[in-house]
Amino acid sequence: MPEGQEARRGFNLFLAAAATTLAVLVVLLALQNFQLKRRLAELTEAHIPESELASSGLSPGDKLGAIVTLDEGGEAQPLEIRERTLLLVFREDCPACERTLPLWEDLVSELGARPAARVLGLRTDRGPGTSALHPAALHFPVLSVDRKRSPGLDQVPYVPTAILVGADGTVEGVWVGVPEDDQLRELRAALSGS
Repeated sequence: MPEGQEARRGFNLFLAAAATTLAVLVVLLALQNFQLKRRLAELTEAHIPESELASSGLSPGDKLGAIVTLDEGGEAQPLEIRERTLLLVFREDCPACERTLPLWEDLVSELGARPAARVLGLRTDRGPGTSALHPAALHFPVLSVDRKRSPGLDQVPYVPTAILVGADGTVEGVWVGVPEDDQLRELRAALSGS
C-alpha cells in the first residue's frame, strides 16, 4: 500500500474513533441533563419540611442581621425595620420562587391597603434574572439586596422564604419554600392581625 494511502487510512481511523467518542459523550451529557432537570422539577415541587431545614436558619425569637439594599443607581442603603415587616426573599432565576411570587401577590392584594405588617420583597440576585418575573407589577415593593454586605441573608438558607419581623428586628415567623395552604393561612392571619 502506498505511503499516502496508509497515512490517509490512519487519519480516517482517527476521525472515526474521535467521532464515536464524541457521540458517546453527547449521549452521556444528554442523560445527565435529563436527570438534572428531573431532580430540579422534584425540588421545585417539593415543600421543605421544617425537620429538614438547616439549623443555621432563622427561628422565631432570633434577631435578624443587617440587610443592605441597592437603589436603581446601585447605591447601598441599610434596610431599616421600624415597624412590623414581612420580608419576602426570592431570586429571579429560581423555579420555586416563580411559583411562590403569585401566591404572595394574591395574599397581599387580598389584604388590601392596611395589612398588619409592611410587606417588602427582597430580590437576592443583583442583575436582571432569566425568568419572566416582573417585580414592578407586584402589590408590594421589591428591593435588590447586596448579599456581600447583608449578614441577615446568611441566616436564610433557602429561597423562597417569608420572614415576619417585629419592629425591634425580632423574627416572629418563618415560612420556607412554596407555601402550602396551612402556611398561607398562617401568613394571612399574621398579616391581617388576627
